[in-house]
Amino acid sequence: MQVTTFLQSFIFLPLGAFLLFSSLLGIRFLNSLTSRVCRQSVSIGYINLRLVSLILLVAFGFFAREQVVLSRIYNSTAFARYCGSGVNPKNPFPDEKSQDPIAMAASAAAAQAAAAALAGGEVGLQCMAYKLRHERNWWLSLLSLTVWLLLWRVTAMVAGYDRKLQSLEEERNAELAALENLRRQQENEQVLDEVNKKKE
Repeated sequence: MQVTTFLQSFIFLPLGAFLLFSSLLGIRFLNSLTSRVCRQSVSIGYINLRLVSLILLVAFGFFAREQVVLSRIYNSTAFARYCGSGVNPKNPFPDEKSQDPIAMAASAAAAQAAAAALAGGEVGLQCMAYKLRHERNWWLSLLSLTVWLLLWRVTAMVAGYDRKLQSLEEERNAELAALENLRRQQENEQVLDEVNKKKE
C-alpha cells in the first residue's frame, strides 16, 4: 500500500470525518474540542500553520499529484497499446456499435479488464491495475480534500457562532446582575423607609 493511500484512507478521512461530525452535532463541548484541535498551530521553520490548513494543503497536494498522473495515463500511447485501443479511458463503457453480447452485458470495469486482457495479456492487466489504483487514489484524495475543506469552513462558522453566543450570555449575565443589584437596592430602600417610619 502506498503511503499516500494509507494517509488518505486511515488518517485524513477518518479524522476529518470524526471532527466534522462532532462539530456539526451542536454540543458545545465537542464544538470547542474540535475548534481547539483544528486551530492547533504547527510550525514548519518560520511558517506557522493551523493543523486544518496544513492537512488541507497536503490533501490538495495529493489530489494534484493524482490528477497529473491520471492525465499522463489517459494521454499516453502506451495506455492505448497495452490496455487496448478500443477502450477510451474517458468513456469506459463499450461502444453502442459493438455487437458482442458479453461486452454489452458486462459492467464498465469488466469490459475494461476484458479489453486489457485481450489486448496486452499480463501487461494489459498490470496497466489496468495501475490506472484503477490511481483512479481510486484520485477519488480518495478528492473526498479527503472536500472533508477537510468543509471542516475548515464549519469550524470557523461554529467558532463565530460560539463567540456570539458567549457574548450574548455575558450580556445576559450582566443584565441579570444589574437587575439583582437594583432589586437589592430597592429592598434596602424599603428597609430604610420602614426604619425611618418606626423612628417617627
